[in-house]
Amino acid sequence: MSFSDEQKTSAKLIGTDPETDLAVIRANATGLKPIKMGSSDDARVGDIVLAIGNPFGIGQTVSMGIVSAKGRYMLSSPYDDFIQTDAAINPGNSGGALIDAKGRLLGINSLFYSQTGGSQGLGFAVPVKLALSVLEEIIAEGRVIRDWLGIDIDPIPAPDNGGIVIDQVVADGPAAKVGVMTGDIIVAINDQPAEVPRVVSRQIGVAEMGQRAVDERPQRQSRQGKARVGPCVIGQAEHMGSEQVS
Repeated sequence: MSFSDEQKTSAKLIGTDPETDLAVIRANATGLKPIKMGSSDDARVGDIVLAIGNPFGIGQTVSMGIVSAKGRYMLSSPYDDFIQTDAAINPGNSGGALIDAKGRLLGINSLFYSQTGGSQGLGFAVPVKLALSVLEEIIAEGRVIRDWLGIDIDPIPAPDNGGIVIDQVVADGPAAKVGVMTGDIIVAINDQPAEVPRVVSRQIGVAEMGQRAVDERPQRQSRQGKARVGPCVIGQAEHMGSEQVS
């Protein structure tokens, strides 16, 4: 590892999380000062941000921009929840800090969208709230353990009374064990309305294993008369595939 004061040291890889493209490393260095934490939840579109990195290996560089959008989904992972910024993010900036005007960490620079290979004002950072949860779990468990219900959800919300339609139920999964069936509608996750499929998938993935988290409404004619079935108990995913499966 190289630092801005030209100090160089070795580092140990503690763990990685491919779903968020984050890694935790331990530097064999002294005198390091932790960055102050900001709130990605409180950041607003239009806020000034600075992106720190080492673009193209030329040395530490800072670029300035604003928060262009929040909650961006780039199809790279079911857990995408990016902060979008027009601060220049180029190859070599990934892993660098996205900070606010007071120097507080808002996110970890992750990727940029470009048709030329260089920055076009479409940079994306993993919110600090998500990054910290990944950090804590890797330190505690050596990896990120994500949870699941064993369902495949429809990308289009239910048209009538709201909620998310279940397309498929995995045999012997947590949802199947409590009687959830294809066609049922998820109406809430941890008392929060289920409205956006990708958000529901992310909420399930970060719920605590064993938590009774999901309310759902049966839809088939043979099951009419029941207001809802559940709540379902979150289980642990042994492996992650495409996250329409939650």
